[in-house]
Amino acid sequence: RRGHQIQRTIILPPQPMESLSHCSANGRRASERRRADGVHSASLPVESCIIVPAGPVAILPGFRESRRMPLKTGHSRLLAQAARRHRSAATPHAGTCGARRTRDSWNRGMKSGGLLLLVASLLASVAHRTHGAGPRTGTERAASDETAVVHSHTRPALLLELTFDAPSNGVGGTPAGGKRGTDPVQSTGIVAHGPVVRDVPSATARLGRAVRLSGGHLALTPERTATCDAFTIELWVRLDRRPPGIAALYAADQWASGAVHFNVKPNGAVELAINGTDRYPNTGPDVLETGRWVHLAGTYDRRTGRLCIYRNGRAVLQTQLTRTVAVRFPSATIGAWRTGTQPRRVLLGSIDDVRIHTTALPAGAIRRHYLEARGVPLEPIDYASRIRPLLERSCYRCHGPAEQQAGLRLDVRDSVFRGGESGEPAVVPYDSESSELVRRITARDPADRMPPEGPPLSSAQITLVRHWIDQGAVWPDELAGKSPRSRPSSNHWAFQPLAEPKPPLADASFVRGGNAIDAFIFRGLTRAGLAPSPPADRRTLIRRLFLDVHGLPPSPEQIGRFLDDARPDAWIRLVDEVLASPRYGERWASHWLDVIRYGDTHGFEVNTPRPNAWPYRDYVILSLNEDKPFDRFVQEQIAGDQLGVDAATGFLVAAPALLPGQIGKDEASQRQARSDALDEILVTVSEGLMGITLHCARCHNHKFDPFTQKDYYRFVALFAGVQYGERPIRPGGASYAPATRIFGGTFHAPEPTFRLYRGDPMQRRERVAPDIPSLFGSLGLESTTPDPQRRLALAEWLVSSNNPLTARVIVNRIWQHHFGQGIVRTPSDFGKLGARPTHPELLDYLAGELIRNGWSLKHVHRLILTSNTYRQSSRPRPQALAVDREARWLWRFPPRRLDMEPIRDSMLAVSGVLDSRIGGPGFSVFKPNDNYVRVYEPLETWGPDQWRRMIYVHRVRMERDGVFGEFDCPDAGQPAPQRARSTTALQALNLLNSSFVHQQAELFAARIRNEAGADADRQLDRAFLLAFGRVPTDTERTAARRVLNTFGLPAVCRALFNANEFLFLP
Repeated sequence: RRGHQIQRTIILPPQPMESLSHCSANGRRASERRRADGVHSASLPVESCIIVPAGPVAILPGFRESRRMPLKTGHSRLLAQAARRHRSAATPHAGTCGARRTRDSWNRGMKSGGLLLLVASLLASVAHRTHGAGPRTGTERAASDETAVVHSHTRPALLLELTFDAPSNGVGGTPAGGKRGTDPVQSTGIVAHGPVVRDVPSATARLGRAVRLSGGHLALTPERTATCDAFTIELWVRLDRRPPGIAALYAADQWASGAVHFNVKPNGAVELAINGTDRYPNTGPDVLETGRWVHLAGTYDRRTGRLCIYRNGRAVLQTQLTRTVAVRFPSATIGAWRTGTQPRRVLLGSIDDVRIHTTALPAGAIRRHYLEARGVPLEPIDYASRIRPLLERSCYRCHGPAEQQAGLRLDVRDSVFRGGESGEPAVVPYDSESSELVRRITARDPADRMPPEGPPLSSAQITLVRHWIDQGAVWPDELAGKSPRSRPSSNHWAFQPLAEPKPPLADASFVRGGNAIDAFIFRGLTRAGLAPSPPADRRTLIRRLFLDVHGLPPSPEQIGRFLDDARPDAWIRLVDEVLASPRYGERWASHWLDVIRYGDTHGFEVNTPRPNAWPYRDYVILSLNEDKPFDRFVQEQIAGDQLGVDAATGFLVAAPALLPGQIGKDEASQRQARSDALDEILVTVSEGLMGITLHCARCHNHKFDPFTQKDYYRFVALFAGVQYGERPIRPGGASYAPATRIFGGTFHAPEPTFRLYRGDPMQRRERVAPDIPSLFGSLGLESTTPDPQRRLALAEWLVSSNNPLTARVIVNRIWQHHFGQGIVRTPSDFGKLGARPTHPELLDYLAGELIRNGWSLKHVHRLILTSNTYRQSSRPRPQALAVDREARWLWRFPPRRLDMEPIRDSMLAVSGVLDSRIGGPGFSVFKPNDNYVRVYEPLETWGPDQWRRMIYVHRVRMERDGVFGEFDCPDAGQPAPQRARSTTALQALNLLNSSFVHQQAELFAARIRNEAGADADRQLDRAFLLAFGRVPTDTERTAARRVLNTFGLPAVCRALFNANEFLFLP
C-alpha cells in the first residue's frame, strides 16, 4: 500500500559469479527465510531478484549503488509484468535511478542474458512511475539523499562503486572532472554506503564533491561477505599531510585470511596488504605527495599470484606472491581501520570515486580509467601536427635554436625531458601536473608565465598540451632534434692532468732540515701569517709514530732503545722499522675497509652472516705489509679472478647485499634488487678509487659535476657480469689455508644494460655499452665485450696516466690518516661540492711521488713521517689558534682522539694479553639470537678468543660494539672515508664501568705485580711506563698512591685507561 517501502533491493548479475554460488545453491532456503521475515518476493527466480528488509547495504559482485526508492501500490504487479516481458527490446525509461542506455547496448545486454533486461526494465518502470511523473516531495528527497539501493551494472565484475556528488545540489562528475559516458552519478551524499562513524565533511574535488576524511571515515557494512579469487581497487585520494604512521585508504574491519588493506605509509609509499599471503608489498617512497589528487589502483589475482599497484595509470609496483589466498570483502572502512569502536590509521585527506572489481583489471584498463577520469582523449595526440606548431609559435623565441634561456631548448626532446638549469624536467611524461612547462603556461604571475610576451595560450591550447603530456608526451625519434650536451664545466681542478710542481725554495731551518713536504707547508704558513712549531720531544714522537702506524703503544724497551740511539738518522731508522712491521698492515687495513664498507654480515633486515668474507680482509693486510704497488692492488681488486688473486675480488662485493631468498620473485623486485646491487659496486669503485659521486647520476644528470645519466649506466655496464656470491678458492691462487671458499663475487656473461628513466628498472630506455665517464675519454668497448675484458680494461685505465684521480685520492687518504684531515677534506668527493685542497701543489707532488716510485705506499708514508711537519709539537699557541684553530695549515701537529680499534688494542697490549696472531677467521663480540629474527646481542663476558686485534672482529652491519661502539665506530652499511670524532658522556661511562675494561684493569694490575713486585713506587712507575711511555710526575705519583692505598692497583690501572694521555694521539 501507499507508504510501504522496500528498504533494500539486491539484484544478482545476469551471469552469477563463482563467489555467489552459495547464494544460488541455497536459493530456496533463502526464499523461505525471507517469507518468515515477512518479506514477499515477486514471481521471479530467487537467483534473479531478492527483496530484503531494511538493513545494511549488501556489497556483492556485480552490484553498485543507486538511490533508495519508495515502492508504492502496484509495484509488485510491475515485477510480474516485467518478468513476462523480459525478452522485449524496449529501451528503458530514463529516470533518476535508471541508466540511460542506447537501444543497441540494451539489445547486446539482452543477448548476454535476459535477467539484465528484466531488472533494468523493472527499475526503469519503477523509477518512471515513482519519480518521473513529477518532482519529489521533501520527504522523498530526504530519504533518497540519505540512503541507497544496489542495482545491476553492465560490468558484472564491479563489486562497489562509490562517489560523493549529490545531484540534488546540481553537481556531477568525478575527481578529475572527466565525463563518465552514459553512467549516471551514483550516490547521493557522503553517507551513501553505510553509517558515518564520525562527522565527515565534504571537500571539493576537481569537479563535484569528494568526501573529506580528516578525522572522519565511512563504514561499509554488507549483508554478507563476498569472496573472490581476484580483485581491483581504484580510488582518487588527496592527502592534506603525510600520516604520522600507516593510514588506511580502504581497510577490512576483520584481519582474517583474505582481508584487504590498502594503506598509505608515512613516507608516501602505498601498501596493498592481503592477510594470509606471504608478504605485504609496498611501493617506493613519494608515490603520494600532499595537496594533489592522485589516482591509485591495486590489483591481485590468486591464480597467478601477481599483485600490482598503479599511480595515475602507471604501474609503480609489480610483484609475485608465492602464497595466495581467496580474497574476502567483509565490513570495511574507507579512510580508517576500525578495531572495535575506535578508529585507527585515520587518513588525513579526501577520497573520491572508490571502485572495487572482482577481477584483476589489466594495466590498459586502469590506464584508460585514469585518462577518462582526467578527461584525456584516448586518441593519440600527434606531436608533429598539433604540439610542435604550438611550441614553435609561442616558445621557440626564448627556448629555441637561436636562444636557450635558462639552458632550456624546447625543440630538442632530450632538453625538454631533462630540463634546463633549474634541474626540473620541462615535461614529465604521463604527469602534466608535475611538468614545469604546464606550470609556466598556466601561471598567473606575469614573471613566471610563458610566453612572457604576447598573448598567453588559450584554455584549449593548454588543455591540448596537458592531454599530450598525460598520454605520455609521445615525441617521434625523427623529430627529437640534436644539440650540444649541456653539462657542468669539466675545468674543475680534480679532473685536470697531474701537474709536476717543484718544491718552493725557502731559506728557513724548518725547510732545510726536512724534505719537499716542508717546503710546500712552509709557503702556506707564510701566506697565512703563521710560523711552524718546534719539534716534539723523543718520547712524544715515538708514541705518536707507533699509535699512528701500528695502532699500538710502543713497549718500554722500544722507547728505551730509541732514546739511547744517538745516530743522526735514528728517526729515519725507527720509521723504517715501524713500516716493516706486520702491525702496520693490520692498522692501515682498517682505514681501507672503512672506505669500501667491508662487513661480515649481509646487512638489511635479515643481516645473515657472511662467513667467507675474511679472506679479502687478510688480502688487504698482506698487500699493505708487502708494499704491493698500489696500481697492482687496484687491478687485482677489479679483476683478481683474471690475475690469479681470487680473494681480491671481495672488493667488488664488499657492500651490503640482499640474498636471493630475500628478493621478491616478481620481475620488478628482481630488477630493482639487481639495479641496487650494481649501484653498490659503482659506489665502491667510483668513491673509493676515484673520489667522485657518480652515483648521483643514477636518476638524472649530475647536478654539479660533468657526469650524465648515460655515463652512470655505461660505468654500471662494466660490472654487468658481476654477481654477489661466493665461490671456491682455486688451487694455486692466494694462499689462505683455513679457507676453501671466498665471498668475492661470481662472474657470468654480462647482461644487457639500459639507461633507466629516473632510475626506475621498469622503465628501460636505450641500451648502453660499457665505458668510463665520457669526460675521461673512452675504453672503446662494445655491448658484446665479455665481462673479464670489461673489468681488465677498467683496471688498466684506473691506474693509467689518463686518469688523474686515483693517485690523488689515495695520497690524500694517507695524508688524512696521518694528520686527521686530508689536503682535500672530503676524501671521497673531489667534485664541485667537495672541499678544495688546502695545498693543491703538494697534493699533485705526492701523487707524482707515488707514481715515480712504483706506486709504493710505504714511500709516501716514509716521506710524510720523516718530514718536519709531522714531527712538530702539538702544543697550542694562542696567537696561532686565533688565526687557524683547526690547524688546517699545519702550524702544529693536530692532536686527536684515537679510533676505537687502537683504544681497545692498546688496553690488551699494556695488560699483556694481546693475541698477536695474524690473519684467519675472526672473532665475534656478539651472540646471535635466531628465535624469530636474527638479533645480535653484545657479549657480557670475554675470554682469550676475544683478545685479538680489532681488525679481526666480525663487522656486523647495523650493530655496534657494546663498549667501544660509542667511539664513533662506523656502520659497515655506508662508506666511512672519514670517521667522526665526538665527545659524549657515554664514552667515559663505558670506559669506567664496562666489564671488559674492569677485566683488562685486573689483568694489567696482575702484569704489574709480576714485573714490579710488591713495591708501590715500582708498581706505579711500571704502570705509567706501560700506559704512557713515561714515569709519573711527583703530583701524579701522590694522587696515584692515594688511589692505590684506598681502592687497589686495578683502580689505578682503570684510571690510566681513562686518561686523555692514553686515549689521544699526542
